[in-house]
Amino acid sequence: MSSDAQVVAGVGGLNRQVSRAKTAATPELLRTVGAGEFVVTSAEALLATDEAWEHLLGRFDAARVAAVAVRIDGDNPLPEALLRAADAQAVPLITFPSEAVLADVTTAVLDALLDAQGRRLERILDIHQRFTPIVLAGGGAPEIATTLYLLLGCPVAVLDPEGRATVVVPSDAEVGVDFAESRWVRQPILAGEFRYGEIVALTTETELDDEGRLALQRASSSIAVRMAHATAAAAERARFAATSLEELISGHAGDIADVAERAISFGWDLARPRAVLLASIDPPVDQDVVSTALATISAAAQTTLGREVIVWTRSTTIAALIAPESAEPAERRAIAERLRRELDERVVDVNVSIGVGRRVDDPMSIPRSYLEASRAVDVGRWARGRHVTAVFDQLGLERLLASTPTEDLAEFVEQAIGPLVDYDRSHHSELVPTLGMWLETRNMAEGARRLHVHYNTFKNRLDRIESILGALIGDAARSLECEVAVYVFRHYDGPWHPDSAS
Repeated sequence: MSSDAQVVAGVGGLNRQVSRAKTAATPELLRTVGAGEFVVTSAEALLATDEAWEHLLGRFDAARVAAVAVRIDGDNPLPEALLRAADAQAVPLITFPSEAVLADVTTAVLDALLDAQGRRLERILDIHQRFTPIVLAGGGAPEIATTLYLLLGCPVAVLDPEGRATVVVPSDAEVGVDFAESRWVRQPILAGEFRYGEIVALTTETELDDEGRLALQRASSSIAVRMAHATAAAAERARFAATSLEELISGHAGDIADVAERAISFGWDLARPRAVLLASIDPPVDQDVVSTALATISAAAQTTLGREVIVWTRSTTIAALIAPESAEPAERRAIAERLRRELDERVVDVNVSIGVGRRVDDPMSIPRSYLEASRAVDVGRWARGRHVTAVFDQLGLERLLASTPTEDLAEFVEQAIGPLVDYDRSHHSELVPTLGMWLETRNMAEGARRLHVHYNTFKNRLDRIESILGALIGDAARSLECEVAVYVFRHYDGPWHPDSAS
């Protein structure tokens, strides 16, 4: 374009994007202008449009015209109303002298556009070439953020999904900066539908040009690729670790050398004594909440079971190798109760039962501790229902009872105290509780006091009991049999329970 060309109005729109040049030598052509066009026309054509200047410039703005270059014919300047309308709509108005040919001006604009586009392509290629080697070399967010900082010339921060800054370049830019402020330019870090956080450039939208936005997007995609790769690698490593641990607790991990080699590769210390802890979601299980619940249980286990804990995920269970200092069951119960308190606060959609096996001194004995932890969960649920915490070597009698089929227990209760249970049901009496109190105290006076009945009433009940069951007060073996039967009758649901009687 002529060196005498000058912008006479619409300076506020000089940042409009120019995509092509168009010669509009007639009013008709001025009616067909489009987005991104640099329109070259004459004052004669412009004045012949027979439109109000506000309407004409409003139409140019609505069509997103990039600019209008007007050849001045003679010494007559453009109307002031036209200039005011151009300023109001921020449509750049450029004049050039009458000796210039419209076609030549259009050609000059096209040449300038091609040159500008070439330079922009070079800058775009440079931006891509800055980030690609970092990704291919395995570079992470710090290297990518540093490159973005050099391209933008402003501080850059990488935030995690919770909005915490994980990388800040330069490092001292973090002092006194609120990364949550809306004025900063933000770019989400996305891989598919998964959001890894965002990049924040400490600049405003008006201060960031197209190349800057491209650099921000390229940095975001580079970090997303890196994080997606790291996530996939971590997931694969976690799967291999879980498989190795499953083989270990099942007793199929190979010899001690194989176990030691895998432990070293994962950074596990299996030289110290371990015990298996299982945190299992109680049935029935809602599959829609299992994965979320397991993630929460796993996170709780990682934070509460000690730095030495090894945690992995099973179908509806979180398994952990804890490292108690002693073999005392009280210590393992304290560890389990810490996890229980954390789960009671964090897990609301499911109930969780916890079982802990005994401590073992070498990794090849871990399968035994695992079986004990599984047994503790099963026995705890059998004895007390859902949401239990059980330590294997504190189970007591339940360890034996839980291994007995329900049918055998029912038959045992029926043979030992069945007639007494039937008598209570028929007569609404309390002979079974009376027998249980005598077996507990082995003292009629103490039993009567605890039941809040007269001594003679208690004695008469015992006489009635022996008339139904036969002599047992002086028979140690018969007393033990009845004591176990009363314990089962009281503590466990089954066909012997009054509520389940037909």
